[in-house]
Amino acid sequence: MKTIKKISILALLITINFYYSQKTWLPVITSFEPEVKTFMALNTSNTIWIKTVSKNIGYYTAKGKKVTEGNKLVLYKVDCSNRKLGILQIAVYDVNGKILDSTKFEDYNVEMDYVIPDTVGEIYLDTYCNLPLEE
Repeated sequence: MKTIKKISILALLITINFYYSQKTWLPVITSFEPEVKTFMALNTSNTIWIKTVSKNIGYYTAKGKKVTEGNKLVLYKVDCSNRKLGILQIAVYDVNGKILDSTKFEDYNVEMDYVIPDTVGEIYLDTYCNLPLEE
């Protein structure tokens, strides 16, 4: 019985190690816009990538706001205990992978905001904060 338990624990540890060593995009269900696909990937112990795939990704140029089909990646800093999120980086790509817009913020300059209830921000925070993360 002890051998089976040890093998089970070892298999679990190998699975967790593989999961955390890969950039695995987990689907995030947001019922706000069903035609928009949203995914989450762990980055560091307190940051996550959120990828949004849509036919209507908005971004800004010198001429104003534009909309295209593509992906938007946002790197969020996460504070589970205080229920806050802050944006570290944003990148917008078209369907061919061409970068259309990119913005970065220094970690010390990130404005951490409380998540508003019943928003996608709360969904991102709750999804991340409820993952079985390694300490």
